[in-house]
Amino acid sequence: MKYSKEDIEIINNNPFLRKGEAQIIKDIMLMLPKNPSILEIGTFKGKTAILMAKTRPDSNIITIDPHYGIPDHQEISSSFEAVIKNIISENLLHQIIHIKTNSQLYTPTKKFDLIFIDGGHTYNDVKHDFEKFKHYCKEEGIIAFHDYGIYHTAIIGVTKFCDSINVKKQIGGTICFFKKNQIEENLVENKDGN
Repeated sequence: MKYSKEDIEIINNNPFLRKGEAQIIKDIMLMLPKNPSILEIGTFKGKTAILMAKTRPDSNIITIDPHYGIPDHQEISSSFEAVIKNIISENLLHQIIHIKTNSQLYTPTKKFDLIFIDGGHTYNDVKHDFEKFKHYCKEEGIIAFHDYGIYHTAIIGVTKFCDSINVKKQIGGTICFFKKNQIEENLVENKDGN
């Protein structure tokens, strides 16, 4: 996939959330039970994990990212050093565990109250992350997808995948989420495989 110069500038210089999304993340965090456990798939420079940790100081967060950069765009480099620097600068090493790996290789050893999917944005990447990690969501847990409702060619796979299942709840225009007990009952196959 080819990104425009503007896309690359946005990715490199503003690795955070679009307008209003920080409040949406905070609202989701406040729905979680005491001492929530969180898995973030795809962290880039760690800003969302840091926001989650600051919103819920009682939370424990595992965040994974392979930090490949984007192979076809060497100007979008690995973010590994930045994520570690950001976590340390916020004094959150006790709360955020960052693992440099991809979602295909990582297998959790526990269940989570929130699984935040923001890794690969192709339809197949999103489907893989959902299918693999939904089993690690607690019964009343939340699975959230970042970038839902965005129709940019680089990330439309998130919207296409979410639209292929029966979405029970949506907050804002960019993140949709489901209670796990509703996912199993309402999963619908996308017949065209897109």
